[in-house]
Amino acid sequence: MNSKIKLFGMIILTSMISACGKHNKIEVDPEFQPYYQRFLSNASSVSIDLSTQDITIRFVPNISGANPNYVTLGVCFFADNLVEINQLYWGKLSTPRKEALISHELGHCLLERRHDDALDPVSKKMLSVMNTYLVGAVDFSNKYDYYIKELFLAPQTKDLVAFNSVNSTYVSPIPASTLKPSELDSIKLMEEQEAHN
Repeated sequence: MNSKIKLFGMIILTSMISACGKHNKIEVDPEFQPYYQRFLSNASSVSIDLSTQDITIRFVPNISGANPNYVTLGVCFFADNLVEINQLYWGKLSTPRKEALISHELGHCLLERRHDDALDPVSKKMLSVMNTYLVGAVDFSNKYDYYIKELFLAPQTKDLVAFNSVNSTYVSPIPASTLKPSELDSIKLMEEQEAHN
């Protein structure tokens, strides 16, 4: 009986020591660090602590998608908490779209969110940053608080009144995972023109 208690105690002690010695794997390319930190800050603002979650965010030279006519901008591998971003097209995205893309992929990996392609029935605007298509830079910027609230608190909120309370010029969406290469330059140009208006 005494040896069983000692054995049980050793097992418990070993488990506690190995748990204390566990180091989280957080490897974020410096280019993504501001977006990752803002994601963590936004999570914290709604009392969600993701700072100890394993995550790797890295560039890859290119990502092959299912459709050869489109470009894949980013992908999350759930099992590994790994986000890969297409380096070839990253520099062509505006800052709001970069944040939307990283938020989208971290929404998959850290929040276990799936795509949510719901649209406002009146305006036809995206109701979630988790939409299959990458939200427009103008909408993401002008309705930032709404999109962040929806990202972290969904499915509890589909606050259409708050979403529609800010009027803005709507930029047609581009796919988060599928994008024609020729569209990037014209979209970036449109965003720059709208920023000056």
